Amino acid sequence: MTSRVVIRALYPKLEEVDTFELEYRPYTLFATRDTVHIKLHVYHVDASLVVEDNDSLVEVGRGWRLHARSLGPRLCRYHEGPRGEPLKQRWCHAIAVKGGWCARHLSSPLALYERCTASNDFDACRAIDALWPDEEYIVYLVYHGAGFKIGVTRAWRFYTRLLEQPHLAAAVIARLRSALEARKLEKKLASTRGFSEGIGVSRSVRMRASLLSKRGYDVVARSLAEGIARLGLSGYFEAYSLTPLDCPVQPLLSPLRELPRGHLEYLCTWGGILVFRMSSGLVGVTRDAVIHRVINAQQ
Repeated sequence: MTSRVVIRALYPKLEEVDTFELEYRPYTLFATRDTVHIKLHVYHVDASLVVEDNDSLVEVGRGWRLHARSLGPRLCRYHEGPRGEPLKQRWCHAIAVKGGWCARHLSSPLALYERCTASNDFDACRAIDALWPDEEYIVYLVYHGAGFKIGVTRAWRFYTRLLEQPHLAAAVIARLRSALEARKLEKKLASTRGFSEGIGVSRSVRMRASLLSKRGYDVVARSLAEGIARLGLSGYFEAYSLTPLDCPVQPLLSPLRELPRGHLEYLCTWGGILVFRMSSGLVGVTRDAVIHRVINAQQ
């Protein structure tokens, strides 16, 4: 019997295992600048997957098995329902035609939000502010071991967004009620020398630096504080590190860009890479290769 399986979302489950606090006061040739205080929260993360199995939403975790026979089209990623509750979402089943959206949802609020945050389309940001007047946005600084990245996301999705990218830790820089102001702040901070919106250092370099770093909490917190000070900011900042729980390193460092066929057993997710066990060994697959893609599976 063949079923149609679509992986729709990540569902991170966090356990706080430690905290570390640090005060950093940068010095210049002429003066002592204001203090940066970092409180670093360290979490173990175990990410489940939200899967559509013949149009029924289910949550699956480590040990989930499927036999992938073939791959079908990518479906539209538009969804409706209570935010932050992926098991209660209603997903569009039309085939994606552009940027992951079907023709009907190319101008949907979710598509506008992506255009706002992933480009210089400030008109899209203004439209989102009118459509989502009560939304809160986080502008954050990621330290990934090879440098710094500035990002923006909806506040309720912060942990999931952090899980999707390589990092040693990330500090919350600002919380804003405007997508336009959040995007402008992100762009302004990312223009600082040594910072980027993600295009400055390749994903493979960020992944390798994050996974192979032996730095302790104190060094990571200090690096974040130094980055914040270089942005001209000071004060108290909450920071977070999501540590992959029993997630093998090698498949994360050399992921496939296509889901392999055969018997797959899901193990973990980190940095936007899903790790599976196969008869031939462990494989990592990029999130973009499998998310919203129809998997024709044998039960």
